[in-house]
Amino acid sequence: MSRKQWTEDEIIYLEYYIYSAEERDYKAAAEFLDRSLNAVQLKASKLRKENKDIGYLYKPYSDYEIEYIKTNYKKLSLKSMSEHLGRSENALTLAANKIGIKRLNRFNIKDDKALRNMAEEGLWISEIARRLRYHRKTIANYAKKHGIKIKLAPREVQGGYFRKRAHMESMEQSFIKQKLDK
Repeated sequence: MSRKQWTEDEIIYLEYYIYSAEERDYKAAAEFLDRSLNAVQLKASKLRKENKDIGYLYKPYSDYEIEYIKTNYKKLSLKSMSEHLGRSENALTLAANKIGIKRLNRFNIKDDKALRNMAEEGLWISEIARRLRYHRKTIANYAKKHGIKIKLAPREVQGGYFRKRAHMESMEQSFIKQKLDK
């Protein structure tokens, strides 16, 4: 499949479009130029390599934003950081990953003690997770890492396949019983 060469007029339009301070809609540019969205984004990327003043599809992070993320990523919620920086929570997570920062579980001493007490009481992972307001996998991973033994819920009680299967079997049995009674 041969690629369609970019004409000088198309490049001028794309440069003008990228330089404009208005909101950039690459889909609109692709439609106007009768090009694929991927082709327009790729050409814009190549133009940016040639000229650093050309605008980005996604604005790059400033030094202040990078420092703010480094300082606050483990302390503040993603929601408050996204409101402060005007970026989405997902964008902040991606930026932190690129910088090399990982968000640690926010288990504190109080949560650890509560987890250990509930595990000793014999509560299931799902119940502990619900009470502490953590994801079930977070509780399971934390318990495994710290040598805390927690019971799993019996299969009949667990969500998903087994619960649905048990429910379906009980429905089948009641249906058969109704047919036999008639």
